[in-house]
Amino acid sequence: RLEPSNHRFAGNLGLMLYQNLGRAEEAVTQFRRVVALDPGNASIRVNYALALAAIDSLAEARRVADGALTLLPGSAAAIRARVW
Repeated sequence: RLEPSNHRFAGNLGLMLYQNLGRAEEAVTQFRRVVALDPGNASIRVNYALALAAIDSLAEARRVADGALTLLPGSAAAIRARVW
């Protein structure tokens, strides 16, 4: 079902906003929603961290990337998202 409370929809919207449209601030809002709906989703946390870094929220980006690493220790994507 496609609705804002659906974590898959919100995650896909966040990815589209960030990766395809370059609208990182709006993507951050979507990724926050997804993390609230699905706190165990490490890949969304990685994308959230990258979007945060794109808007120069580096301390928060590192914290979010650390959360992804906690969920998926050794994840190359999470490690890359953490490097600033």
